[in-house]
Amino acid sequence: MHSFKISPDGYKQVRKKILLLSLPAALIVFFVANISSWLNISSRNTVSLPASFYLTMLIPVLVFIAVIAFGVYRSLARVKKMFDSYELLITDKLISREQLNTPTVSIYLSEVQEIIRHKNGSYIIKGARANDLIMVPKQIENREQLEVVLDQIKPIATKGKAANQLRAQALLNLAALVLMLCVFNFDNKIIVAVAGILCIGLSIFNFIRIQKSKNVDYRTKRIRWINLLALLVVIYFMIFKLTGSTLF
Repeated sequence: MHSFKISPDGYKQVRKKILLLSLPAALIVFFVANISSWLNISSRNTVSLPASFYLTMLIPVLVFIAVIAFGVYRSLARVKKMFDSYELLITDKLISREQLNTPTVSIYLSEVQEIIRHKNGSYIIKGARANDLIMVPKQIENREQLEVVLDQIKPIATKGKAANQLRAQALLNLAALVLMLCVFNFDNKIIVAVAGILCIGLSIFNFIRIQKSKNVDYRTKRIRWINLLALLVVIYFMIFKLTGSTLF
């Protein structure tokens, strides 16, 4: 039996990446979501708005930054525990991934469909079923030994269906966000109707996919239920903009 864990400095690499990506991405989403609203308010006023107006508009920005910073801090603590607990086990018949607060993924060697190595050094091991995906981060220890063992199970490739599946999932998440912003920031009924229907469909699909995924921890799955509240807000805005009336 072979056992592989994350290298001692692996978490530091992940922490740096999270900090570099999460805060700028969150700020971009916030400003894109609100910039059109600010411009609409300014365009509807023929007289110049006082400086106090713009200062007031900055308050939500500061609150948003504080909330995101706290969320990232909490996420880093959770990621560290999960990283420290990561273990990839390979026996004569089975390959499995165990991780704290995350469903265990086990794939019989005979059912391994493909093993893909990304350019950054991470791996994807795909089984016979859609949810049978094992993610192996590039921070795994004893990489040379791992690659030899994996190549004996299935020749390692650089392209495959599993990689395309993950890219498609990321694009669907982005598409749902863009469609939500269209509902909030456009008044054209055709755009609102089409964007709203597509947003609702994609959001429900993404929610179900995440709940079924074995590579998403239990806490993240619970938090995702909050997305249903966001979906209700989208429906509310759709009805208001299409009919001019509200649900309440």
